[in-house]
Amino acid sequence: MIYYWLLLVGLMAYWIIRQSVGRLTKTSVWVLWLVMMAPALIWTTWALVYGNDRPLPMALAVVPFLICPVLYAVLVQQGRIGQGSQGSRGSVGRSPDANAPPNATNPGGSSPSPENRPSFQKGSQTEAPNLVTLRAALEGKLETTIPRLLDRQEEERLEACFSWSTFYLRQVEYRPQAAICHGQLRTNPENAYKLIGQKLAQTFSDRFLLLLQEGQHGKPFFAIIPNPKARRPALLPALAPPSSNPPASPSPPTPAETSQGHSRHWLVDYQRFLVPILLALTLFTTTAMGAELINNQTVLQRDWAFLSTGLPYSLALVGILLAQEGSHYLIARLRQLPATLPYFIPVPAFLGTFGAYTQLQGPVPDRKSLLDFSIAGPWAGLLVTVPLLGWGLSQSTLVPLETPNTLFNVHALDPRYSLLFFLLSKFTLSSFPAETQGLALHPTAIAGYIGLWLTTIKLLPIGSLCGGRIIHAMVGQRVGAIVGQVTRLVLLALSLVRTEFLVLALVLFFIPAGDRPALNDVSPLNNGRDFVGLVTLAIAAMILLPPPRLLIAWLG
Repeated sequence: MIYYWLLLVGLMAYWIIRQSVGRLTKTSVWVLWLVMMAPALIWTTWALVYGNDRPLPMALAVVPFLICPVLYAVLVQQGRIGQGSQGSRGSVGRSPDANAPPNATNPGGSSPSPENRPSFQKGSQTEAPNLVTLRAALEGKLETTIPRLLDRQEEERLEACFSWSTFYLRQVEYRPQAAICHGQLRTNPENAYKLIGQKLAQTFSDRFLLLLQEGQHGKPFFAIIPNPKARRPALLPALAPPSSNPPASPSPPTPAETSQGHSRHWLVDYQRFLVPILLALTLFTTTAMGAELINNQTVLQRDWAFLSTGLPYSLALVGILLAQEGSHYLIARLRQLPATLPYFIPVPAFLGTFGAYTQLQGPVPDRKSLLDFSIAGPWAGLLVTVPLLGWGLSQSTLVPLETPNTLFNVHALDPRYSLLFFLLSKFTLSSFPAETQGLALHPTAIAGYIGLWLTTIKLLPIGSLCGGRIIHAMVGQRVGAIVGQVTRLVLLALSLVRTEFLVLALVLFFIPAGDRPALNDVSPLNNGRDFVGLVTLAIAAMILLPPPRLLIAWLG
């Protein structure tokens, strides 16, 4: 029972951290989660190792409870460096006159007060706020009295970036942190995005990001937002007088900016230390939980002979996760996408891990790159999982089925739970089990079986999961969000029949149904990528759904 409580508490803690401080600090949400969950993980590990034989020492019970909140606060505050007094210049305020030039002074003739000056935020953490600002601009929820993004002369230079042969510009809506350009495409979206992006870079250097999105009626529009990774953000018109000269190349960082960069340097380098630590912890927890799972014992023994029985399970499962997330990271490097190193999630309970993930830290350039990144992990994982599972099935034995039978009863598993698992069992086993028989899985087969289900979870077409990004790349962000909503309801209905999916169905309601847009979110995929995306989602359905009775009778 403690395993399920730890699972629920961990998921709730992650969701709370992500919603409360995820956008206020640059410290990884998973680092904050690990610090918050450290006392519970320590206490649970002690209980698993010693059971009720030895009580928890007072120091081990009190010290983590006192240190972790302090460490949590320090990490949050350290991640906010560059977003506080040095990285910002006051909060966004109202301009005294909505029709006045953006660099106008207040009615008294003095410069705007510090509380009325626009804010500057630096670093990748501003990407999400910028996209939120864009969405709010499209919905008409932004204050129109805030100083504009560009001054009058810069607006003219922006409009000159659009030619009638690429994008016939009809109207530009200037917002505080976005300029939305409506018009009509005169060429294919990919060519228009490339040409206008080149002119925008020549005019404004790296000051802005160019987005090509679909409007409410399917009409594409362009938008520019501040580039959070610009070498040195340009001053807003309210702080700098307008100039007719084109912008110069980015100037070198000032000493203050250099000191801020050094103070945040550890936030980048900590990945090099955190990733191998999490990998080592995952190897340990999967070995320990694998030994417990294989030997069907609830209390972990301390001798090496007991632990060594979990090594085949641990090495196979970690190898599958490495293939999945390593492929994500490799494609990200080849496509020059802003992605983190693979993070493993060790858990001293249940399966020993909640999997691994590679996080995108910024928008992708187009839907092709999004699809390539999304399908790389599942396909690489399947290429490792299927051979391991096939070999493990050949080493498994037939046993009588237990009643009631569950999805993760690896000591007497019904191969008819999954269509893909049924087919693999049919063509691998020399003697397929009868209706009253199940499989006692070999440790390698257990890892392959769990790898199949981890791949299925990643391929669910919801939000920022791989399946959600595949749907987004194939049919667009708007339709992808609708598919995500429908999938959550279908999975919830399926959990009424197969209760093993109930926890997963409830957790998925905490994940946003839609993914964030690509910079060029209009250019469609080619037929080859569409086909690969459909096949990938079809494989997920084959793992998730049971085989039809007609197929069982035909192959039986």
